[in-house]
Amino acid sequence: MTEKQNNDKTKQRLDAWCSGEGIEFVNDEAKETYKKRVKRVADAIQLKIPDRVPITPSFGMFPAIDNGYTCEDVMFDYDKAHKAWMKTLNDFEPDLYNGSAYALSGNVLELLDYKQLKLPGRESAAEHVFQFVEDEYAKADEFYDHFIDDPADFMSRVYLPRVCGILEPLKNVRPSYEFFGYYISILGNVGIFGTPEVEEALNALIKAGKEAVKWGTHLAKETKEIMGMGFPVM
Repeated sequence: MTEKQNNDKTKQRLDAWCSGEGIEFVNDEAKETYKKRVKRVADAIQLKIPDRVPITPSFGMFPAIDNGYTCEDVMFDYDKAHKAWMKTLNDFEPDLYNGSAYALSGNVLELLDYKQLKLPGRESAAEHVFQFVEDEYAKADEFYDHFIDDPADFMSRVYLPRVCGILEPLKNVRPSYEFFGYYISILGNVGIFGTPEVEEALNALIKAGKEAVKWGTHLAKETKEIMGMGFPVM
């Protein structure tokens, strides 16, 4: 793709974003305010001179703390997260706002037994922001050999079992290419999925997936509300 083609695609996407098409605004004032805000941000992205500098703060967990909630509250209760982030939206009226997605879903991460974060109210104090746990989750030698050779196999049998405790048993599943070879290969390799450990992992993954859908549905509804009030979301 040439630079001109890339710029054209960027402009097309920004124009569609600026149009506000498909957004159900609460009133005409919200619609006009949305168009002013979104044009301001789009102009800045395209290195044009906007009517003023766009205000797009990264609030982090400030909405929770400022509104009397702990980090644990908003990570594990989507309604509390929504109330906190919407209050901050109304208090500061930024030009761009992404809602409570920053609070993440502590429920999903806990169901996965996720190893790369310490969750508030679990491995750390309820008032603390989630903490990163640094480790060598992908080692250099296996990354360049295994990952580049078969990324899907590396992720499903090496990386994910390391970062998600419930998926640890999946490291014992045979590589997917070993299932190729008619019925003999299938019969010889499918048995691992009937073991108690792998069955438990798969059931837990389904449960985490359903919770992720619940969280995503909440965020979609929230995003619709934010845009309807006249605030762009990116």
